[in-house]
Amino acid sequence: MRSGKSSGLSFDRVLARLSDGENRSVKISAHAEARLRQRRIYLSSEDMERINRAVEKMNEKGAKESLLLMRDLALLVNVRNRTVITALD
Repeated sequence: MRSGKSSGLSFDRVLARLSDGENRSVKISAHAEARLRQRRIYLSSEDMERINRAVEKMNEKGAKESLLLMRDLALLVNVRNRTVITALD
């Protein structure tokens, strides 16, 4: 346990940010990462931003898992965990 003043954010503020969806980006599972590498598919930062926005919309609509189609790529996403489970081309 630390004593003294903290220079970081308070626990309540961090918790509020997390519950608001701030600082929550989509993760790629080890399985999906292996599939992407195997198929020589590379996701740019713009692709990841598009995936993040799509997962947010899915979450707003109450989806649990969803198939995300992007160009010639299909991504199976666990919306609650914000994780790409697998990838198909």
